[in-house]
Amino acid sequence: MKYKKTLDDLKAFLQSGDNFLEIFEQFFTLTETTDFIDHGTAKSDKVLGKIILTVIEHVFGKVNAFETILIHLPEYRFYHGPIKVNDTQGSFFYFEDISMGLVTVYDNLAEENKFMRFTGDIVPEGTFFTTQSYKQDN
Repeated sequence: MKYKKTLDDLKAFLQSGDNFLEIFEQFFTLTETTDFIDHGTAKSDKVLGKIILTVIEHVFGKVNAFETILIHLPEYRFYHGPIKVNDTQGSFFYFEDISMGLVTVYDNLAEENKFMRFTGDIVPEGTFFTTQSYKQDN
């Protein structure tokens, strides 16, 4: 479990931190190594994709085009990946065990990144789920 301490630190910071830019910078420091990026595998999860889309639409309104690649590290119960939203892009990470994640998307109109911390449970397809998100501009 090569990344356990680093991901545990990121998880604690996600739960307690109030500066979303600093939290994402800690995540990006982790992703700077090819070893970490190569460690996960792409996984299809329509519900997690829907949670991320719902959070983004809460801030940006109706989204016309949305794509994401969900990279899963099952031994850490962790997802991350890039996001394409309309004509801009972003990134996310999500911890399954605490049902919490952070999304960032660049807002072309405001010329700034929007950060959204969210909670949302992944539940069997066809059942109800809820999300809570907290927006921060940087």
